[in-house]
Amino acid sequence: FSTSHHQIIEKELKNRSQKYSIQQVFGRNISMTSYHLTKKLEKVSIIMPCYNCERFIESAINSVVSQTYDNWELIICDDGSSDQTREIAYRYENFDNRITLIDNFKSKGAPGARNSCLDHATGRYIAFLDADDLWYPEKLSIQLQFMEEHSSVFCFTYQDVIKENGEYQYSIKAP
Repeated sequence: FSTSHHQIIEKELKNRSQKYSIQQVFGRNISMTSYHLTKKLEKVSIIMPCYNCERFIESAINSVVSQTYDNWELIICDDGSSDQTREIAYRYENFDNRITLIDNFKSKGAPGARNSCLDHATGRYIAFLDADDLWYPEKLSIQLQFMEEHSSVFCFTYQDVIKENGEYQYSIKAP
């Protein structure tokens, strides 16, 4: 499913994730290889609205498929795209049974597409990912561990801003 554009972005993501240790993210050492949730592995419903984003959606979906935490479902809602966005998402739906594509035949905008996805969500946790965004491979594992350790019902992360070619620009850190 990858094109050279997607490969550049994925390579940059891999390089960026290797530059930062888990300790730098949370200020303490967490071994992801020894991490296990003490409860049953809870499903995460990932909500992805999309509209005319054929240039980016493959990388966004690949960043979900590449998660080290694998009990997730990805619900993609196409909000009436006129490009190949829907067809690309459909290929992934056929590739991985954790991916579901739904259609808003009448455009509802990003909030409406998110709500359409939420109507189909079955996970204990909800995560949002726009079709032009990417996740580091450990994102879900790190967040779920943090939430379990702190009995949190909500959390959020820093974000790295990258150019369309995958080049890192800067980070926006959480308060």
